[in-house]
Amino acid sequence: MRGFEHAEIHELIFDTWSENRMRLMGYLFYEKLSVDHDNGFGYIHITKEELERFAAGPNDTEGMVNMITSIRLIKVGVLITERNDALKLSFRSKGSIDVNLFAKSHFNGGGHFNASGGTSHLSWPETEQILLDKLPKFIHSSLNLS
Repeated sequence: MRGFEHAEIHELIFDTWSENRMRLMGYLFYEKLSVDHDNGFGYIHITKEELERFAAGPNDTEGMVNMITSIRLIKVGVLITERNDALKLSFRSKGSIDVNLFAKSHFNGGGHFNASGGTSHLSWPETEQILLDKLPKFIHSSLNLS
C-alpha cells in the first residue's frame, strides 16, 4: 500500500506550464512591463507577432495579469493582448478598486469587481492613451471613496 504521493500530485496540478509559456512570460515581464508606481498600476501589451514568436497558445497568457498585481504597491494590473481586429484587455485589482466599472465605462467590458475584461477596436497607442489618462484618476477616486 502506497502512502500519499505529494510530489506527484504537486507536479500534476502545478508543474503544467510549457517551455514556450515560460519564455514568453520572461520576455513580457523583462521587456514589456510598464509600471506607474505613483498611481499604483502596471500593464503589459502583447502583440500578435510576440505570441507567434513564442508559439504561444491561447492559454499561455492565462494568469499573467494577476502577477502584475503581485508587485509591491501595485493595485491594478492590465494585460492587453492583440487578437485579430481588436485588443483584448484583462483587468485585475486589489481592494476597493472596481475594475469592472472601469472596463464597462471605457472598454465595453464587464466581469467582477476585482476581475474584468474589455475590448478596444482602437489602435494600441490610442488604447494606451485612454489607460494613461483615465486609469490613474479612477484609481485615486476609488481609493478616496473607501
